[in-house]
Amino acid sequence: MEGEGSTRTFAIHAKLIATGENMASWCSYDKTLYAALAVLLAATAATGCRPSGDKQPVTSSTIQNQRIEPRNLPAPAANQGHRAKPRAWRLRDDSPFTLVAEGLRSANVTVIDGTSLVYAEACDAPPPARPFDRDRSRSFSVWEVSGDHFAPAIPNSPATEGGITAAFGHWPSDFWLRFGRRREPHGAQHQFFHWDGGTWQTIDVGPTEKGVEPQEIFDWYEGTKVVAQIKKWHYSVSYAVEPFVVWGQTAHQPPDFSALEFPRDPGREQQMTHIEYAALPTHELFVAHELETRSSGRTTITIAHSTQSGEILLERVLDEPGSSSVAFVGGRLGPRNVVVAWGDLVRFGRHRPWMQLYDGKSSTRLPMPEPVDRRAWLVAVWLAGGQLWAQFDFAHPKIWHFDGISWKAFARIDSEVSVELASATEDGSLWSAGGPDLFRFDQDGRKMDVPFLAEPTKELLLFRLVATAPDDLWLIVAAEGEEDLIFRTKKMTSILACE
Repeated sequence: MEGEGSTRTFAIHAKLIATGENMASWCSYDKTLYAALAVLLAATAATGCRPSGDKQPVTSSTIQNQRIEPRNLPAPAANQGHRAKPRAWRLRDDSPFTLVAEGLRSANVTVIDGTSLVYAEACDAPPPARPFDRDRSRSFSVWEVSGDHFAPAIPNSPATEGGITAAFGHWPSDFWLRFGRRREPHGAQHQFFHWDGGTWQTIDVGPTEKGVEPQEIFDWYEGTKVVAQIKKWHYSVSYAVEPFVVWGQTAHQPPDFSALEFPRDPGREQQMTHIEYAALPTHELFVAHELETRSSGRTTITIAHSTQSGEILLERVLDEPGSSSVAFVGGRLGPRNVVVAWGDLVRFGRHRPWMQLYDGKSSTRLPMPEPVDRRAWLVAVWLAGGQLWAQFDFAHPKIWHFDGISWKAFARIDSEVSVELASATEDGSLWSAGGPDLFRFDQDGRKMDVPFLAEPTKELLLFRLVATAPDDLWLIVAAEGEEDLIFRTKKMTSILACE
């Protein structure tokens, strides 16, 4: 979901949601998990201007004790003159990949304004006390990929619990890390850190049980940001849309969606809702409010959005029996910047996908690919190469793309295991992995095997693909001992490693 420049690529396969945006299986009634995974798709990093002037936020009475705490930790130690360690596996001689990083933990790759970045736990961070403990306190290091080498890392991020769920903003002086952690009775589910080119800053919201916390951050006017908030009546359940808070100084005040009449369940004092936000580069804002009425088994999804003409509109896009979550994805569809709301209504084991498109001026319900297997649910939606893409099913995914007029079948991936996809690059190609096997699909959907390992090995588990260009693919691989390895199709002059 991060469209062009987005890094929340929806990955399928996995075990490391907090650090790798991956997923294993999903129950259609676990709405909170599904929405969190969907937002990790495809990739919605904000675009816009850098902050200027005083970075103290214009606070709202709905956030208590909000302040900015500058932090600047010592730079991490990483060895870039490292020689790769001997391994039980080896790459095929004709493989286009080379090992470019090893010995990392919770590693990932993202692209911000055309710059590739690698981030991972700080090398001096203590190892987890138990396997896959993602909620311990830890700092992260960020390295810029400069041509064929890694630039020195910026200072470590402040330490926090959980793992990075998104990296967005503008490199190198308006860069944000979003952390997510297990929902505990006290403390925010999300934590944001901002690198302004010299120091780290954070939004401190304090304890948020039955309170207000930030959920998303978007570009706003004059280089400022707007912070989207939610209110909770329980530490794990959204309750209400809250007013935006402005980070910085501007005369442009954001719309107040909290004053709108969103649906409520008359039979429940506290509402079982889920809330998602999105924004266009032209500063139109969106909020999706999903209400599940337990007594009737009905799902109501309402979307409020601002328009370029200054209107604030409230639109009910779904109100039917069944279960459906909602997610946003942003990017370009042809010449337009758009936001697409999407979901999959499930009832009695039958699936009915839906999509609603917004361009800042109008709202349009999009047709769905036909024929669609009603037993296969809509897994992922993303924008790349000026087209809208959709994946149906896990084990044997079918990929479709929409050019703004009609849907066309792109590829079917036959695999005995769940597959992972790297979002289509700007030339319309797509990368895929199923177990240790790698594939590439050209613009016409023709499948080409990509050589990788000389022989299968149990030591490696591929869990993320990042395609930064048609000929530039990154593989993030988990090895035994919680070590992450990174492979790339472009050769690097050094190997990044924690000793």
